[in-house]
Amino acid sequence: MIVAAIWSGSASIFCSLYFNTRYLHAVISGILGVMSYFLYLIIRDFVGSEPLGYFIGTVAVAVASEILAVLMKNPATVFLLSGLLPLVPGGGLFYTMRAAVQKELDEMLRTGYQTIMACAAIVLGVAVVSSVFRIVQTFLRKRKTEK
Repeated sequence: MIVAAIWSGSASIFCSLYFNTRYLHAVISGILGVMSYFLYLIIRDFVGSEPLGYFIGTVAVAVASEILAVLMKNPATVFLLSGLLPLVPGGGLFYTMRAAVQKELDEMLRTGYQTIMACAAIVLGVAVVSSVFRIVQTFLRKRKTEK
């Protein structure tokens, strides 16, 4: 479990460097990648729900990305993309397509459903956190201008 989290952090760092971010931001993205994958593994193994693990890992990274965006005066996307990289279900997409090509309908439907649920959990996590942060920012701006 720890080795997988370290590999996911390394992937996040190199993805961030590929996007030409600063080295400090790359290291932070690596930490976010480790955090997201570690939370996913913990929820998946102890609760038994893979989509919930994806959702919790995504929410944690999205919240941290929004906070870091304000503190470091950068867009949240800088941290969000690299931090979510370990959660992307690329293996699920591959196995779904392989089962489709091999005409294994049951396997294709099973892996396709799991992959769609993982993608939906990731999208929902980012959307919820982003929406909440935009509402809070709007509220704080209005409150500040009223004073």
